[in-house]
Amino acid sequence: MAKPAEVPEWATDTNYSSGVDIGTPTKVDPGSGVKAQGHVPGTRGAAQTMNWWKNLVGSWVGWVNETFGEDSGEWVYVDSSGAPTPKTRTIIITGPRFRTRSTGTAVYAPGGGGGGFLNSAGALRLQSNSVNVDLELQALLPHGAEITRIRAMVTPGASGRAGLDRLYVTATRRPAMDFDAPSADEETTWSSIWYQAASTSLQTIDSGAVALSIDSGVPAFLVVKGGADAGTNNDFLYGVEITFSDPGPRNF
Repeated sequence: MAKPAEVPEWATDTNYSSGVDIGTPTKVDPGSGVKAQGHVPGTRGAAQTMNWWKNLVGSWVGWVNETFGEDSGEWVYVDSSGAPTPKTRTIIITGPRFRTRSTGTAVYAPGGGGGGFLNSAGALRLQSNSVNVDLELQALLPHGAEITRIRAMVTPGASGRAGLDRLYVTATRRPAMDFDAPSADEETTWSSIWYQAASTSLQTIDSGAVALSIDSGVPAFLVVKGGADAGTNNDFLYGVEITFSDPGPRNF
C-alpha cells in the first residue's frame, strides 16, 4: 500500500472567518464526559467538537509523518523539543559468550587444569597462558552508541603477576574492511588497559569513565587476556557489564 500524498489537515484556523459563528473558535474540546462515552445515538455532535477531534487526529498524523515518515536517516530518541536525547543502557554479557582469538591456545582444555569449560558458577575458564578472548562490539551495540563504562567480573588465578603478565581487559578495533578492493588491516589499540587487582578474590575490573563510539562499519572488540601463567593458575571470566548511550531504535 502506497503512502498517502498528503496529511489530513482539518480546522487549522483558530476562529471562524465566515458563517453565523464568525469570530468564535473553530475547535472546542468536548470535555471528559463526552470523551468517555462518545456520541450518544440520536444526537448530533457540534461542528466545533468534530473539528477539535479531526484537527487532533490530523496533528498526530502530521507529527508521525514528520518524525518517522521519511527514510532520510536514522531514527533517534528526542525530548519534547525535538532535540536528540540518547538513552543510557546497560547490558550484561556472560563469559561463555566470548570467543577464543589466540593462535595456538584454547580457552579451555576439557578434562585438564580443573577439568572443563566452566566453573560451578558458570564462569568461562581461561586455561592457556595469555589466552585472549573477545566480543565483537559493532555487532552487539547500535550504530552511533557511545560506550561510557566497562566492568568485567573475574577471578584471577594468581595475585603476584606484574605488568602485561596480569589478567586484563582492553578494547581494540581495525579500519573498515573494503569489500570492493579487499583489505584487512591490522588491529589497533582503542582504549586503555584495565588490570586485575593483586588478589585471587572475585573482583571487578573497572574501566571508569570512557567514551568509545560505535561505528557499524568499523570492527571493534572487547578483549580479555588471561594471565601469563593461566595455563597453571586458571583465570575465570564471569561476564562483562557495558554501559552505553543508545541514540535510537533503528541504528543497528
